Amino acid sequence: MKVLQINTVCGTGSTGRIAVDIHKMLIEQGHESIVAYGRGTAHNCENTIKIGNNLDFYRHALKTRILDKHGFGSKKATRKFIERERHFRYDATFKQVKRNNCCSV
Repeated sequence: MKVLQINTVCGTGSTGRIAVDIHKMLIEQGHESIVAYGRGTAHNCENTIKIGNNLDFYRHALKTRILDKHGFGSKKATRKFIERERHFRYDATFKQVKRNNCCSV
């Protein structure tokens, strides 16, 4: 099974550690797993995808705070991520957190 997890961070914080634990468990069971994240650097995880960059993150955060448009500030980074991952055809995709400044809805 091919699994894609999307989280704000990878390997840090509560949800970042949960994502890495799930990733490692899936690998041990013989599945293919990738963790996509948008903030910071990946820790303790070998198969990751960075969504956007720091400028994308801060642009999203600014749009959220000034225009109250949470979830609509990272269109370019989201499109680029989707185009890059479209051909992989994952069996399951998990988004770990509701609030996230790295992907648009």
